[in-house]
Amino acid sequence: MPGVVSLLDQAEIHRMTQDESSNVRRKAAVALGRAFAQVPDKTLAWKDLHRLTQDERSFVRSQAAEALGKAFAQVPDKTMAWKDLLRLTQDDDSNVRWKAAEALGKAFAQVPDRPSAWKDLLRLTQGEGSFVRWKAAEALGRAFVHVPDKTMAWQDLHMLTQD
Repeated sequence: MPGVVSLLDQAEIHRMTQDESSNVRRKAAVALGRAFAQVPDKTLAWKDLHRLTQDERSFVRSQAAEALGKAFAQVPDKTMAWKDLLRLTQDDDSNVRWKAAEALGKAFAQVPDRPSAWKDLLRLTQGEGSFVRWKAAEALGRAFVHVPDKTMAWQDLHMLTQD
């Protein structure tokens, strides 16, 4: 069946997430982002992706942030995944920070606590790093349709135009 990841494929991706080569771990993050919806064991895949968000190499963390944005709807622990993305927006590496901020916008519709998530995005628009502020503002635009209190959200967005 095309498009379905077998247990053997998932086992190979799992092995790759623990490889000593950071390039292999980066490729595993890419694979997880693309295939997460089809993997048979989402708990294992989530643990692998969560671990990759904490990798020692920034380009692995960057790819893990992007993968997490793609996989968010299927992740078993959305609260922890959101926290991972927020943590990554504070990363030392600017590429990791903006990939994480971009992923927040993609993930927003699936977040369990949208009012708090909206506040998280607002806070990021005030932080350091122009790419993070830009991607956070972009994420707010994507998230607006999913915010329960549109009047307050509109006021927040209007306030940002005055910044």
